[in-house]
Amino acid sequence: MDSLDDLLNVCASSDSHQINLKKKLDLKKLESILSKEFKIIASTPVVLLLKTKEGGISIYQSGKILFKDFDKEKAKEFGTKILLLLGENTK
Repeated sequence: MDSLDDLLNVCASSDSHQINLKKKLDLKKLESILSKEFKIIASTPVVLLLKTKEGGISIYQSGKILFKDFDKEKAKEFGTKILLLLGENTK
């Protein structure tokens, strides 16, 4: 896996940062893992929406993770936390 710096991009259309894992995610499994650390505000078959005091996080079944209203450093911090919870290597 590429480093988090390589994966984290600015999404100009939504003024946010994003990571694209380029693999399908099992959102039901992720919901049970992430609900221990994050507030889940919505769960559908295609997107899992999380809320933090910094902003919103959308995790898509396609593997895209979108950080709305996060600066780059906070997006990296939360991205690292999520990837570790998912069992992904962040180096």
